[in-house]
Amino acid sequence: MKEWIYKATKGKVGYYETLHLAVARHFLCRSAVERNGSQSDRVREVDLGDIIHFYYARGDGKVPSYGSFVVVHGGKYSKQFGERIEGTALFRVSEDPENSGMIRLLTEEHEKDPSRGYARDPEHRCFTGWVIDRLPSSEKQPPKFEQRKLLPGPMTNLWPYPDPELPRGQNR
Repeated sequence: MKEWIYKATKGKVGYYETLHLAVARHFLCRSAVERNGSQSDRVREVDLGDIIHFYYARGDGKVPSYGSFVVVHGGKYSKQFGERIEGTALFRVSEDPENSGMIRLLTEEHEKDPSRGYARDPEHRCFTGWVIDRLPSSEKQPPKFEQRKLLPGPMTNLWPYPDPELPRGQNR
């Protein structure tokens, strides 16, 4: 079991929509493949049973935490999720009428503004992501968010935790 830091940003969807996807829908949207066809950084390293400390960069300098989540098998929520993406812990989002509320959450922002919101994985042609369950705070709490101690750069949004090499190039 590994632990990860994940930082979502307002470039996709808002704070409350992301919180709803994570807590109520048990989902952290992530593609296996980038728009340019390359493999998404570190996605294949995350496995079932791993813990993701999930944060949201609001854009006002504040980065609140949604909590710590364990990556679970999509079969736990079989009405929402389909098959696993080979070589990853990502699952396909079911796009059927029973799951229309989730699909609406994933598509609404992108339909308004194509530069925002979520897009389907370009290789798998569906929404993909980790199926997650929030852990009780008595069991696991995310570390206090300090960008330079948790992530190697401002554009990085998934990184192993803890990383003894961080912060880089500075006295600890």
